[in-house]
Amino acid sequence: MDSLTQLTLGAAVGEAVLGRKIGNKAIWLGGLFGTIPDLDVLLNFALETTMKLRVHRGYSHSIIFAVIFGALAAWALKKIFKKEKLPFNSWYLFTFLTLVTHPILDSFTTYGTQLFLPFSDYRVGFNNIFVADLFYTIPLLAGVVAALFFLRNNTTRRLVNWLGIGISSLYMLFTFGMKFYTNSVFETNLALQKIPYERYTTSPTPLNAFFWGITAEGKDGYWLGHYSIFDKQKNNIEFTFLKKEPDLRQRFVNNPKFENLTWFSSDYYILTQQPDRVDYVDLRFGPMDFDNIDRTTFPFYFKIKDSENGNDIEVFESREVPELDGGFKVYFNRYWARVFGKVG
Repeated sequence: MDSLTQLTLGAAVGEAVLGRKIGNKAIWLGGLFGTIPDLDVLLNFALETTMKLRVHRGYSHSIIFAVIFGALAAWALKKIFKKEKLPFNSWYLFTFLTLVTHPILDSFTTYGTQLFLPFSDYRVGFNNIFVADLFYTIPLLAGVVAALFFLRNNTTRRLVNWLGIGISSLYMLFTFGMKFYTNSVFETNLALQKIPYERYTTSPTPLNAFFWGITAEGKDGYWLGHYSIFDKQKNNIEFTFLKKEPDLRQRFVNNPKFENLTWFSSDYYILTQQPDRVDYVDLRFGPMDFDNIDRTTFPFYFKIKDSENGNDIEVFESREVPELDGGFKVYFNRYWARVFGKVG
């Protein structure tokens, strides 16, 4: 999830664990520990492009990290805050929970989280919430901010914080319900249109859990479509077909950098030949512009070139800004209209 949400979740968890004992320090420290796992991005400057994908949400987002680093941090906090006279176990519960809830929350997104490192690099990704969703964050943030205005022993302080956690958690359950429902709608439409597929993945579009996209893999390519729960008709989804280009895939077989990209995309990708390079598009996240399914509108789009010595490849993350029809403001208004079922 985004940094604000992770900071807020850490603050809410910190308040729930130690708010009554150390007051507002539980919120500030909780917010700090809730953001620590994302400090792995500081390694990016020293990493090759595809290794960044493996490192982010890697060891710092694993359960074992929360166990070990949480213990070290608890020991340090006990030394720093001697006046609080809290036992090690109280500090450890605080550090472990504020650390481990970060990767658990991330595991609900499409990006995926390597919770089980170093034993497995499997990425847990339930694809039920977008990386930034105001409907989840706002209740959580409101509860934490409200708690700051009450004394540590005030029962209202605990109530408003738990209320924020509860509402956000209920919304998270709601996103699972939306995923199961939209999956059934997509499956029905694929069957009605006699589109053969081997597997599919679905994910919500930015900032909401009402408008969803699907990437369905067939023998020769992928079918992409969108559906909003507010659509008046649910059996007329238009699918766009993107070809796999097997010859291009064969060209990069067994290259470690290419395998990193394939691992990251869960094998949902297309390749397109350009004059001086090959473009790699991760399809799982769907296009940013749902009316213009072009490679440049996908959030994870890479450029592959042969290295200078010809024995390897170089991978560059695209920094192109997609051309949104009518500009961002027009696109933004059109996007939210589409979220709530208005077409055209």
